[in-house]
Amino acid sequence: MTEHSAKGEVGKIHLDNTKGGKERDIFVSRETYNRLDNYIKENGGFQLDKSSYYDALKEAANETNQDYNASHGLRWNFAREELGRFMENDRTYDESLILVSDEMGHVRGDITEHYLK
Repeated sequence: MTEHSAKGEVGKIHLDNTKGGKERDIFVSRETYNRLDNYIKENGGFQLDKSSYYDALKEAANETNQDYNASHGLRWNFAREELGRFMENDRTYDESLILVSDEMGHVRGDITEHYLK
């Protein structure tokens, strides 16, 4: 567990096999971190099957009467919520954009701004 400036105590997960090849850390809630940690301990690891993942997203969208748009809806929501959270903690828009861009693995802020429209 670690302290995140905008979120309080959270779990930090290191990603080293990302789409863009850029290593980074992501922060998740304590509950999510503990559940993932327990899953890995019980199953000897974690491997994501894309087909099952997308099926679960479709099912969740259907159950909540939302349009399904793969995982990009999650990224759009994450970008907006994170930007707001940083700005609520006395960061400027530009500072917040840099932090969110880094968390999303983007090299340029204008890529992240696409998710904020």
